[in-house]
Amino acid sequence: MRSVNTMISFFKSLLLRKPYLKLYYNNMTDTKEQSIGSDHPSMNTATQRVSKSASREDLEWQPPQRTGNYSKEKARDGSDLLLLHTDAGHRPLASKYDPTREAQRLIPADAAQWTGTEIILILGLGNPAVLDALLPVLHDGQICLATDASLDAGMLLARSFESMWRYLDRPGCHLFCGDDSMEALRTYLESLPAERFKGIRIIQHSPSMKLDPDFYTRVETIVRNILRARMSDMLTRFEFEKVWVRNIIINSRLLPDRNDPHASVYTTRHWENVLQNVPGVVVAAGPSLRESLADLAYLKERAFLLACDTAARVMATAGILPHAIMTLDAQKHTLFHFQSDPIFKECLLFADLVTHPAVLRHIPHRALIFSTTARLIPTGDGALRREATPGSEHAELIHGPIGSIQSGGSVATSAFDLLRTLGCDPILLIGQDLAYTGRMIHSPGTHHTRRWLTTVHRTNSLSTIIQRIVHKRETMLTEGLAGRPVLTDYVLNLYRQWFEESIPGVRNSVFNLTRGGARIQGIERRTIEQLDLPLQTNLLARFANARPAHPVFRHTVNERLYSDLNRFLSEDDDSRQVELKQRAEKFFEHYPALRILSRRAGIYVRRNAARLSPERARGVYERYLLENLRELERSLRPYFAKT
Repeated sequence: MRSVNTMISFFKSLLLRKPYLKLYYNNMTDTKEQSIGSDHPSMNTATQRVSKSASREDLEWQPPQRTGNYSKEKARDGSDLLLLHTDAGHRPLASKYDPTREAQRLIPADAAQWTGTEIILILGLGNPAVLDALLPVLHDGQICLATDASLDAGMLLARSFESMWRYLDRPGCHLFCGDDSMEALRTYLESLPAERFKGIRIIQHSPSMKLDPDFYTRVETIVRNILRARMSDMLTRFEFEKVWVRNIIINSRLLPDRNDPHASVYTTRHWENVLQNVPGVVVAAGPSLRESLADLAYLKERAFLLACDTAARVMATAGILPHAIMTLDAQKHTLFHFQSDPIFKECLLFADLVTHPAVLRHIPHRALIFSTTARLIPTGDGALRREATPGSEHAELIHGPIGSIQSGGSVATSAFDLLRTLGCDPILLIGQDLAYTGRMIHSPGTHHTRRWLTTVHRTNSLSTIIQRIVHKRETMLTEGLAGRPVLTDYVLNLYRQWFEESIPGVRNSVFNLTRGGARIQGIERRTIEQLDLPLQTNLLARFANARPAHPVFRHTVNERLYSDLNRFLSEDDDSRQVELKQRAEKFFEHYPALRILSRRAGIYVRRNAARLSPERARGVYERYLLENLRELERSLRPYFAKT
């Protein structure tokens, strides 16, 4: 959902490190725009001259000695020095006697023990000698991010300082300067594969940081938050990938073959823009949902109500039946949100393919519509790479394109993108507290609170139970809708950030009708009285072609997969077998969706290659792979074993 301009700027910033782009300064230009070349985000292409073949030594190289308030001079030891000019005069930002020795003191003492999996973050470039001091301890391809608050300083460094050119010529080393580069920094970090990294190392140049402490605090926060979110996402995938693959293979039985003339109505791809310009409501189960029930009763005849599975029971208990319910949890406990109540047979059920098969089997529904979750990741060339849920390619092999929904990790974020896909406009948020409003986790009436109430006694109140749960989480304060700080946690904060980053790229109008909780920047808060919504008649009639019941389809691909999986495992004890990894690779060539079952072990072996012997590494990989394949076979047996 990022803008095209942002991606183009990101691509241009990456070109800084390409060694074949040799730039030189043309001091004959009659413009004040003098940047480092056509690849710089702030350049004016009409005033630049770029050579892609000749080296700098072959060109008329006349680097500038000053840009804006910064200039270049020589220190006593002969190294380059950066000077800052102010109304009070000029002063060096590093030692004017020996900046090289000063830079060496900035390098952490444990730098020699770096493994190459750390990301190096340089805060402040007032002493460019730190770049030369850092290069000898960097591993090949190790990521290093040099940042400075001043774009002028960055331009001068990149045009005139040999240390910066040596730094940028090294793969993995990048430069981000000024506030305008922060979006490019975000985009770059989000494109990195999280499995490569173990942590972050920070090098601080205090004189530079004192010039704009807020900038450097913001940079460090951005880097830490994004890397932390990526690591959290990777660990989540490690925990659930094999469950997702299992559920998708089983649920593919409910999808017809791609040659079926009615196949498309089973998935969201068929229903894009079916609710064009119809108001849509995402109903989440935040603590304030109870206060919004009157609003939902009013909106029932004026908008399409899409309830998160957690919120469905709260609405139904109040006599407000949503038009549709969204579910995507791969675990069986999702059943408790519905408890087989027959009233839900009047609702559409939008289900991600990873939903637990037992949930789809036991929940009554008017019609079942499948979707998959995909994440769009920016790449170095400015394009977007689609990262689908592991295993979804197996279902698409059988059924064809299914339709992707982007998700920020919660059912509510997926529901929001589903309404956008259906064409709803405006989209309204209700119960999206993203905070512990009133010291509650969910709205009263959800499955969670009903279960907790069964453990209440004289010395164990509901409030005590909730506080024990909250105390185990990483909590923080954030701006509330009422202007006062409200308590939230790390995960809820990630969901809020997803909304804030996604909204600018959404064409639909979005309004927040939630009665309490955290403020979501970029979404206007409104009340039901401020909305003028006309009556909508029989919205479910637009889904008349949706299948009222899903038959079970027999697919040759599924039967062959189960048969070959059994054959692979039965050959495991054969003493004449070829190496397991080689056999697994041949097996995965036929069933690429299952390759993900070996990914966690492969990443563990790569990250710990220095301390694992070849025999130990092979044993870890084989044990983990066989364990996952046997577990998959046991899960598929009730559905695909021939009786």
